[in-house]
Amino acid sequence: VGSDINIINDSLKKIGLTFGLNEKQLNKCLEDEKVQDQILNERIDAQKNYKISSTPTIFINEKKYEGKHDFDSFKKTLNKLL
Repeated sequence: VGSDINIINDSLKKIGLTFGLNEKQLNKCLEDEKVQDQILNERIDAQKNYKISSTPTIFINEKKYEGKHDFDSFKKTLNKLL
C-alpha cells in the first residue's frame, strides 16, 4: 500500500505543478494524514460506484468511455458531444 500511495502522490504532485501550484504547499498537503485518508476513500468510492477495474478509466457524462485512449480518438469522441 505504501508504494501505491507514493505513486499516487507523485502523480498528484505532477498534475498540481503542471497547473502552477506551489511545490511546498503540495508537499505539505500530501503529507497530511487526513488528506491521505480522503484520497483513499474517494478512490474506493469511485471504484465501487463506477466499477473501475483499471487505469486510466475515463467517464464522460456518467458513461464509461470505451474507445481508444490515444489523443485523436478521445478528441473525436469529445468533439461529437460539444
